[in-house]
Amino acid sequence: MNLLTPEFLCFFLLVLGLHWALPRRLRTAWLVFASYFFYAWWDWRCAALLFALTAASYKLAGALGAARTPGRRRALIAAALVLHAGVLIGFKLAALGADSVDVLRGRVLAETALPLGLSYYTFQCLGYVLDVSRGVPAARSFLPYCLFAGFFAQLTAGPIGRARVLLPQMEAPRDFDRDRFFEGCHLIAWGVFQKVFVAENLAPAVVTVFDLSAADSGLSALVGVYAFTLQLYGDFAGYSNIARGLGKCLGYDLAENFRLPFFAQDMQEHWKRWHVSLSEWFADFVYRPFVDLPLGYWKFFAAPLFTLLLMGLWHKFSLQMAVLGLNYGFWIALTIFIKLTALRRGWEPRGALAAALPWINRFVTLHLVCAGFVLLRAHSLGQAAALAGQVFSPPRPTPQAVDLAKRLLFFASPLMLAEVVEFRRGGAGSLYRLPAIPRGVLYAGLAILLLKYGRFNSGIFFYSKF
Repeated sequence: MNLLTPEFLCFFLLVLGLHWALPRRLRTAWLVFASYFFYAWWDWRCAALLFALTAASYKLAGALGAARTPGRRRALIAAALVLHAGVLIGFKLAALGADSVDVLRGRVLAETALPLGLSYYTFQCLGYVLDVSRGVPAARSFLPYCLFAGFFAQLTAGPIGRARVLLPQMEAPRDFDRDRFFEGCHLIAWGVFQKVFVAENLAPAVVTVFDLSAADSGLSALVGVYAFTLQLYGDFAGYSNIARGLGKCLGYDLAENFRLPFFAQDMQEHWKRWHVSLSEWFADFVYRPFVDLPLGYWKFFAAPLFTLLLMGLWHKFSLQMAVLGLNYGFWIALTIFIKLTALRRGWEPRGALAAALPWINRFVTLHLVCAGFVLLRAHSLGQAAALAGQVFSPPRPTPQAVDLAKRLLFFASPLMLAEVVEFRRGGAGSLYRLPAIPRGVLYAGLAILLLKYGRFNSGIFFYSKF
């Protein structure tokens, strides 16, 4: 049941209506039932696996809360790590080579041994156990925890919720909040626009360059790389905004997953703005524990390499994803080295350089991000290398390059204009806080563009396959 289908719309309207019509004491049970129905729609065996991991993590965290000796606590944490990592690694290994791509439409097909959303809810359940081991209160009862682990809005592609933030919301009675509801509607509308206007309309340019390998000049190849970065952003941020919007309509505040990532001034900042819930998970449970090890000065450079390597492999167990992670880890390590060196030697930009440097850094960071994403979309390391070589070939403005550039500019411009407005107004989400008249004009413009150019026959969201 894809989030952009009429079936899901009917499902959600039914869930929403009954949720607020039912007495408070029945709402959690209703959402748990709806979430498992939603997941079982894909495959009932996936729902059984979700329930098994939910029950296991609930029991392990409860035992942790009752453990009285360090040895017992370490054994329970190890059991949680082995269980969740073992399930995830086992399915990832089984899925190797099972993915296929529809070249004509450029959409990933759901022909994989990997259960939908597994990478997200295993991390959410494991993160809950690890948070409890660090002092976060365990769930008071099983039903709210089932909703925490399997809430349908975020089940298939995140954001990854954390116990200290999301679980108390699942346990507390929720009353209808008019402003939260309308903010949720705004997020859903904006997320749909990001997906069906931006991402889906940039797909043909991406297919031309990556799937058909038909770029006829360096400029065509470069436009294809830009198009994929913005397609990926529209697709993934679109899903995250829809998920957050669904949550708000039902009374829950899910984690913000994107914070204007294209305004990051270095790669370290980029990963604090892109796929935030995953980045924070790895920062809490991998990066910081690594830095705390007594390994000397070089651990500050080894830690990002190791962390981003694991983040790359989280996508898929392959050499290509390992290179993807190490690439970003290298740039973060270099960023840390430059910052530490500048601090130690007292380097500080002045005058015109101080004013220009943030925008120079943003420009460089954006292109390093785009270059890395080639590895995410290319079919092989060889294709990625060939495309990189093509990008640096003479940028001839061929008819194809001009057509691709026109498509990119037309379908990406509304998104980037909105990002600039949000950046100048103080951050992601500020579009909703525009005055009434500008906001009305915004919604009218979105509606017109969606009705005229929206491609609603979308495939699954890109990150659902991970």
